[in-house]
Amino acid sequence: MGEQHDSGGQAFPLSEFPGVTNDGMTLLDWFAGQALAGLAAEPELSSERVAEIAYDCAERMVAEKRRREADGGGA
Repeated sequence: MGEQHDSGGQAFPLSEFPGVTNDGMTLLDWFAGQALAGLAAEPELSSERVAEIAYDCAERMVAEKRRREADGGGA
């Protein structure tokens, strides 16, 4: 497959029920979904290109989040 990317960790982990494991979606997937919401309205873009751009944006957002955390600025 392709190269590994930082997933950003879990976006919505659940720990309400003992013995139930549900880590939720990754922050990368959440960011990509948010980008997708805006990109989907672009009629000139194919669905493949929309997905590619959404994940490119998400990867940049996770990288920026990590940079700010490293600088002590938080998320």
